[in-house]
Amino acid sequence: MSDGTILKGLERMGYKGEMTGHGFRGLASTILHESAYPDSHIDVQLAHLKKNRVKAAYDHALYLEPRTMMMQDWADFLEETLRTGKVFLPRPKWLINHLDSMPLPIVRRDQGGEHRASHFAG
Repeated sequence: MSDGTILKGLERMGYKGEMTGHGFRGLASTILHESAYPDSHIDVQLAHLKKNRVKAAYDHALYLEPRTMMMQDWADFLEETLRTGKVFLPRPKWLINHLDSMPLPIVRRDQGGEHRASHFAG
């Protein structure tokens, strides 16, 4: 599928000049990185090539199980954002069993006075 096909579909949905297919990829990458998913899982999901030639030659890992959980978190994030109109970072399911080592979120009040977890403390 070409970039033009995606752009034309977005135009038909009323997003002309507001969003591109690459914009969705950037959004997903940003949210998943902010949610503490490993670079390697995100890069494989986005079909990015490995920058390191040695890794590219020898590392053919697909990370299917953690990527499946990551994409479910992404889908849940999109549905929750659509349902509530509020943006909360997904909490990676693959980290649930490792909560002791996971950094705690920093909770801030937004302009409406609601508490939001925005970034992770390190």
